[in-house]
Amino acid sequence: MVLMMLMSLLTDTMRRYLPTPTVRKIFFSVSSILTVLFMVGITFYPCWENFIFISIMICCFLCSAILTCACKPIANEMGGKYAAQIYAFSNSISQIAGIIAPILIGRMLSKGPIDQFETWINPGLSVIAITVLGMIGFQLATLTLLPFTSDTKEESKLLQENMKNIFVEQ
Repeated sequence: MVLMMLMSLLTDTMRRYLPTPTVRKIFFSVSSILTVLFMVGITFYPCWENFIFISIMICCFLCSAILTCACKPIANEMGGKYAAQIYAFSNSISQIAGIIAPILIGRMLSKGPIDQFETWINPGLSVIAITVLGMIGFQLATLTLLPFTSDTKEESKLLQENMKNIFVEQ
């Protein structure tokens, strides 16, 4: 709770000097990098001490909470009057992971005894790879109002021009 309040304060301070999409990308990147570092530690260094393992897992969960705070408001910012539909659609698509992940992890764990550390290396590496791919995808996103959300044709044209300029700059 305290961490979330500190992150909110830091975010508000940074938004005075940087645009909102840039601040979101920074927070997403920092929390993704920290999550990957913690997951690498868990994957390659077996924590036989419960205290160390639990501490690293708590750090992963805290980084995930920061990730969630960076991502949740994006549908509202990009969707305009269609924010609810965009949010619902993106949540529907993201739930596919809840179906596919247990199947894939089950296949990976079937290659050895579940109580052996070596059996868990492939699932750990897959989590790291997915986190890195998500971070790259988030960095490539524009995070601006979409052209179809405008009420007038002039506003829509202006948004389309802004989208073209964003892609030219990158």
